Amino acid sequence: SLPPPPLPSPLPRPFFLPSSPFAMTVSYALDVSRNSWFNAFKILFRWRGSIWRLIWKELFLWLFTYYAVMIFYRSEWILTPDGQRVFERLAHHIGKRIDWIPLTFILAFFVNIVFSRWTRIIDNMGYIENSALTVAMTVRGAEENDIVSRRAMVRYLCLAQVLVFRDISVKVRRRFPNLDSIVQAGYLEEDEKILFETVDSEQHPNKYWLPINWACSLAFRLRDTNNVKSEPALMQILVEFKNFRTNLQTLCNFDWVPVPVAYPQVVYFAVTIYFLLALVGRQFIIGNEAENKAVLDIVFPFMTVLQFVFYVGWMKVAESLLNPMGEDDDHFECNSLIDKNISTALAIVDDTFDQVPNLKMDRFKNQKDPLYAENSVPKGPHGPQFTGSAAHLVTFTKSRRSESLAAIDNYDSKKNSIPTKETGFSATINGRLPTETTDFGNSFDYDSINSPFSATQSTVSGFNYSMPGE
Repeated sequence: SLPPPPLPSPLPRPFFLPSSPFAMTVSYALDVSRNSWFNAFKILFRWRGSIWRLIWKELFLWLFTYYAVMIFYRSEWILTPDGQRVFERLAHHIGKRIDWIPLTFILAFFVNIVFSRWTRIIDNMGYIENSALTVAMTVRGAEENDIVSRRAMVRYLCLAQVLVFRDISVKVRRRFPNLDSIVQAGYLEEDEKILFETVDSEQHPNKYWLPINWACSLAFRLRDTNNVKSEPALMQILVEFKNFRTNLQTLCNFDWVPVPVAYPQVVYFAVTIYFLLALVGRQFIIGNEAENKAVLDIVFPFMTVLQFVFYVGWMKVAESLLNPMGEDDDHFECNSLIDKNISTALAIVDDTFDQVPNLKMDRFKNQKDPLYAENSVPKGPHGPQFTGSAAHLVTFTKSRRSESLAAIDNYDSKKNSIPTKETGFSATINGRLPTETTDFGNSFDYDSINSPFSATQSTVSGFNYSMPGE
């Protein structure tokens, strides 16, 4: 047989991207495990994935332009005194009206929409554990055909995920540029590749559904051979496969239908125009006759730089969330998820299949109290922690008058059912109406006779209850 054709070289990597394609998403959860003022500084001075890395180029470019405008305004070789007065009036006009641009309003709505999409994408990345566990628990047997069938079904699911991810993630596309690379990686066999290519690509450009179809068909065959013991078990397999496919379809939908381009255009245009106007409107005016003469000529626009960090950083955060399948520091690690899914799935359906530890009585049979390491013993009194916030609340208070309660059965809507001061509830109770309230003793006894709440005397903490008697 002829050797397989050589794989094409991967796509070149732009010089401005990190060198490692497996640089994990920036995690800082451990740094905020305790509420401490020092934690804020540890997060603030991070570099990877930080706001500083997102905006430093734009900030330096803006500062360079700002000082160029400053030199233009202050240099007598460039502007005459009359020209400087015109510049000062223009700066005053812009400075008073620049805040008419509603940056906070625009950015808040944009980030809210983008963040909602981002969380939906996270929820639908596709984790295979549920599907693999369902296959392992429903497709029983230790014969070679049983093992191969289980491995094939979960491999088909992973293949579908690879096909989807390589079309929506640049990182995965670089890893799997064509079907031959998928075959070499083991997700697809040669005969399966031939079967895959027989499906008309012009009529079906996206064949993400095909491996799922193979897995479902294989599940039906296993039911016919009684490897899947019941129809409910088969249905459970198909439901898990459908849920996995639905997750992948949701990712495709978000990639195919992004946020309307006019919305990010409005945001980018508003932020850009704001800080272009700030180049003039936020200059420190030195003219003695100018209305907007600066009280302090500190040269460096400290407050405007802070605005730049906040607004442009806010915009950059939204831009990073807009397509989380990209190649930035905080974008999703699709390659790592693919690797985890295939290794976990095969371990569930094969390596650890039908393994159960030797059963013996656990130590909690005689050991009732929980054990803690010496440095982890909880401080303070040990009491029940998982109780309702109102579980121990005393709600009865002393009352000067008797309150009437009565159980109602045989409710007649034609009669007055509104509680009154004289009768309590005006309704039929065991065929008759309660006509007066009675102040009973100090017991709270119930007699089950003919009504749900037939009772004798009852008083609780000073509350006198009128209950229907026998």
